[in-house]
Amino acid sequence: MSTKTHQIRFTRGHCTYHVYLKYEQENSSIYYGASIYRGNINEKEYNNDRLFHTAFERFSRFPVTILIDLDTNIRTRQDLVTYFNSKTFQKFLVKRGFVTHGVRARNGHNPVKSLMHKYLTQQICTHKKNLRRAISNAQTQETHFKKNPNIRTYEMDSFQGMILNSLMKQPTHTLVFKKQKRTFHVAYKHLDSGETLYGGSIYLPTNGSLPYDCKAHLNTAVNRLNNCPIHITISNTHQYPTSSSTKGLLTNSNKIVNQFRKAFLTHGVRYKDNENSHRYITTHKIQFEFQNNKKKLMRSINLTENKLSTFKKSSSLYTPPKPTLMRRNAISKKSHKDIISAVTSGLRADLDVVQDIKEIRRCKGYCN
Repeated sequence: MSTKTHQIRFTRGHCTYHVYLKYEQENSSIYYGASIYRGNINEKEYNNDRLFHTAFERFSRFPVTILIDLDTNIRTRQDLVTYFNSKTFQKFLVKRGFVTHGVRARNGHNPVKSLMHKYLTQQICTHKKNLRRAISNAQTQETHFKKNPNIRTYEMDSFQGMILNSLMKQPTHTLVFKKQKRTFHVAYKHLDSGETLYGGSIYLPTNGSLPYDCKAHLNTAVNRLNNCPIHITISNTHQYPTSSSTKGLLTNSNKIVNQFRKAFLTHGVRYKDNENSHRYITTHKIQFEFQNNKKKLMRSINLTENKLSTFKKSSSLYTPPKPTLMRRNAISKKSHKDIISAVTSGLRADLDVVQDIKEIRRCKGYCN
């Protein structure tokens, strides 16, 4: 049973498939060419005639051949047409046809014959592109932050040195506030002009963490203030001098809390004088996020490459060697004496044997 060229159109997911196909009963195979439209068919860009024309050109010039086992209930041509329009055949055509072999046959040098091969290759390229973009973004952000740190180093002039001496004479005050899951502990010294030295400590409850001890965290903050303080500027909310402001005590308001929270994010909890270490939390955060993103992308690239390698090994897209070459190799392995004895005894006195003898003589140098 064979059928004439049949055209079908069906939609699966966001793709609409336009197919020309033909079934051959002798080979139990289907020849097809297809065209795929990704998007809504109600859009103005959708052109049904153009897509079917593309599918017909691919079917006529580059048909794809796949094997199929039909049900025994399919006996007439009308049953075959009904089966072509069923969801079972559509699922088979997408999985065994389009995903494995694509929409047309490709016979070029090392061609990509499979949609799955093309999809995996594009996925690898996308992951590598995202990795290069992540590297570039991390370098740009870190360079920008280092050029604009908004922090004062200890290489100060005499005026700033006088400010630091005045700050060190101020009494030490503490402040504790909570933002989401973190509890911030601050020890600071403050002047009315806004100059501030501080040291900090952060408590984040996690599984297996030690019990919370506010006194211990405040002692850590005071030690960091005395040994490695950070110099920042905090605007005071007092409009007029008060007894609290003259002693360097800041109000526990949202404005003050937000300024300290921003200082923690920008400068960290203590001053770091090691050039190779991260002086700012932001640079450390940029590197930490980049390393996590890089790890995920490299893992995705390796998984996709393994999938592509497995698909290449299991795919039956490669054509077998030509029969002429196989015959040539088989002829060269035949014994010259066996063929001569077969001819003399009259058992194989036919044209094929004579041709084999000529081939062997030509290979061994007996041909004149």
